[in-house]
Amino acid sequence: MAATVPQTTPAVPTEDDPAPFPALPDDRHAQRGGGVNSRVLVLNASYEPINVCTVRRAAVLVLKERAEILERSEWSLHAESFTLPRPIVIRLITYVRIPRDAHSRKITRRAVFARDQ
Repeated sequence: MAATVPQTTPAVPTEDDPAPFPALPDDRHAQRGGGVNSRVLVLNASYEPINVCTVRRAAVLVLKERAEILERSEWSLHAESFTLPRPIVIRLITYVRIPRDAHSRKITRRAVFARDQ
């Protein structure tokens, strides 16, 4: 007995829905909906990008009042007693000093000659 696999066809725009999402594999649908494994951009207090973290980590930072939501999604995170908008971009409240590795840039003769022309 041969098993038949249903064929998925790409979405075709209609008058009711001018721009539907294209057909995606099943594991990617959760990412589009803003699942817990989605990514959030983390900005420093000076608005410079620091990192990308998960929605779960971003929600913890917001709930502990260590970060604020700058941009939110149309989706929300629901708990028993409250609803939190799903963050896309958050900004830390306090400035975090990011050490720049000065030792990684070695001064060479070629770099000095290039600098001095």
